[in-house]
Amino acid sequence: MRFPALDVSWAQKLRESYEQLLSLHLAAIPKTSPDRLVFAWHAVANDYRQLALVLYGSGGPVENVRQLLLDAARAHLEMVRLRGSGEFPSKLSLRDYSIGNSRATYLAICMALLAHELDLARALAPLVWDPPAANYIGPTSVVCTDLQQIAAYALKHLMMDNRESADALLSSKDRIPEDIIGEFLMLRGLASADTRHIAKGLALELVAHAQMANEAKNLRVPDYFLAIPALGLASYAIHRGMLKLTDLPSDNVYFPRDMIVF
Repeated sequence: MRFPALDVSWAQKLRESYEQLLSLHLAAIPKTSPDRLVFAWHAVANDYRQLALVLYGSGGPVENVRQLLLDAARAHLEMVRLRGSGEFPSKLSLRDYSIGNSRATYLAICMALLAHELDLARALAPLVWDPPAANYIGPTSVVCTDLQQIAAYALKHLMMDNRESADALLSSKDRIPEDIIGEFLMLRGLASADTRHIAKGLALELVAHAQMANEAKNLRVPDYFLAIPALGLASYAIHRGMLKLTDLPSDNVYFPRDMIVF
């Protein structure tokens, strides 16, 4: 176990549960009607991601964890292609557009980046989208906050080589809370080629992530086992020549630098 709050029996049962769900959901894809396929791919993407996180928490090899995260990102791409972007091309209700929201697609891009799958990251980028006035976006939303939406659209612009638009978005807010300021700084550094911003943002992001992960209510929540935005953005910074391996922490359990493909 990589985390003291976990035990072998708990991890094994949870891992087996996600493996069974994944098998069922993959088998269902060919049988699913077109109007429900977006939900079927959403289930597959979630199974891959959760299985990756549980495997990591239970001490699994990082290369296997990375592959599962990459599989999750690929399944997410299938889902958001069906969901659409920029208008209402499918028959989903407005509420259903929360599936594949901008934060979720941002995380999928980060999962692609940590595996150095730049083509996949670029394919996901145009599909970062929320409908206008989406009711699942807000300061306290558990789906996607307004600041998470800004970060997602900024990464979209970065992956589409529109750094000025990314920087303008990130500069539109003056007061950024601790839980996301690290991501903002890393993104601003990537937009402006400022290595100091990237390094400072990475440090702040890892501190904020550890604080949230160590709250009693989150100790067994797989989503907190890995700092996925930090891993993805750091990988992209390395690709852009703005960070080196020696700039990355080597002893942070939420940030296993050997998971990043250089």
